[in-house]
Amino acid sequence: MLAYRKTFSGGFFLKNFSGIPKPTIEEVPLPARVIIPLKQGYGSEVPPTVKPLDKVTAGQVIGIRDSSISTPVLASVNGTVEQFIKIKYLNNEVYAIVIKSDGSKGWTKIEVASPKFESKKPDEIGKILYTAGVTSLGPSGFPTRYNTSSAKVENITDLIINAVNTEPFLPTNEILLKGNPETSSGQAIERFVTGVRILRQALPKANVHIGINRQDNEIIIKLINAAKGRGTQAGLGSWLHIYPLKPKYPQEHEAVLTNTILSRVVPYGGHAADIGIVVLDVQAVLHAYEAVVEGKPLIERIVTLGGSAYKDNIAVKVRVGTPIEHILAHRIKGDVEKRVILGGIMTGITQSDLSVPITKTTSSIVALEENKKREFLTFLRPGINRHSFSNTFLSAIFPFWKKRSDTNIHGEFRPCIVCTYCTDACPVDMMPHLLSKYVRFGPLEETLKLKLYACIDCGLCTYVCPAKIPLMEDIQAGRRRIVEEGVSV
Repeated sequence: MLAYRKTFSGGFFLKNFSGIPKPTIEEVPLPARVIIPLKQGYGSEVPPTVKPLDKVTAGQVIGIRDSSISTPVLASVNGTVEQFIKIKYLNNEVYAIVIKSDGSKGWTKIEVASPKFESKKPDEIGKILYTAGVTSLGPSGFPTRYNTSSAKVENITDLIINAVNTEPFLPTNEILLKGNPETSSGQAIERFVTGVRILRQALPKANVHIGINRQDNEIIIKLINAAKGRGTQAGLGSWLHIYPLKPKYPQEHEAVLTNTILSRVVPYGGHAADIGIVVLDVQAVLHAYEAVVEGKPLIERIVTLGGSAYKDNIAVKVRVGTPIEHILAHRIKGDVEKRVILGGIMTGITQSDLSVPITKTTSSIVALEENKKREFLTFLRPGINRHSFSNTFLSAIFPFWKKRSDTNIHGEFRPCIVCTYCTDACPVDMMPHLLSKYVRFGPLEETLKLKLYACIDCGLCTYVCPAKIPLMEDIQAGRRRIVEEGVSV
């Protein structure tokens, strides 16, 4: 059940930053209006099934299309449909439904849900997950007999649960499994284990692998005990495997996690589902529990508020569709210019329009102090609160000193000195500095020999580069040019 000594080459420990959320969860009051995008998570945009002035209830299907890979879109509040709008969200334009809330907190229960789920067939479990909106979670969706993923249920051999937590400011196990005010730590872990059993019941051929921070000793012990408590009844010992892993970024990326745990390589440009593997995070497992056992549709998320621009760094429970500005109201420091990022600081996307909503895949809203000022004689500073891949600052001697989190790159752009830090840090064994040069100066065909399409966009090469070269952006530009210029792949 327990496996040790698994890791991957490259990577970096991103730890001890200032602005890390505490394991405290507060509930955000219902907004006056929610904005529900008709594309959320994995799958295509769906057409609406409601029209303006229609009354809706929380959990009601308001958008669906069975003919394409998709999952139903649900109303997250009780109220009235006001209008349809188009919003720009995460660099995409999507249609959305605006619903005026009536202020009530209730939601429509999924009637076929039951705590006695053991007697249900895989298709019945899949139907509940589909109805609840859970099947659009994960990098490639959750396979069911409905058209929710490119993979088929019968082809899934492994389910990997990502509980590694290596990117700063994202929800941690401590928050999701210990910080929820509605449940004790033991109850939350029991719900998690039950959620794992539910997902495995929907994928009867799958072995389940939980990759978790090896520092989470208390949670690991409770997981083992909870699993043993169910062992006779559910046979957990035979199909559940727990892997304590080093919290080295980007261990939680599906390609890295799949290779670390199963020694299997995700195809370039593809997903783990292409080789029969489903990857989900802890919050997705908890949503599965709520849907199948409690009949609760996916209408709210736990979202962390991390970064130096907040007055207090906590996690919040918030309805899907709530505008970002409603969540941030009164929580941002009044005397700072901020940069808001949806997602983690390494892979998230800057969001300047704060009227857009969170969706059922939003896990974090990072707010960093915008620092564009040039620092005087910065190279003479000892760097007690600076992160350094090369360990050249005093922070290497004082590892427990909180690292600064703002937007200043702390230095000007310089030519590449071929230090190869980017190669050392790369988790997929690429040479980003060479790729960058070929993208900028050619020939572009050489980038294909250097595994251009193996990049997982983790951003670590850019982060560790002492010359401040935007290596990840160059690699992404190279992929775009390959398509635009018709270079043979």
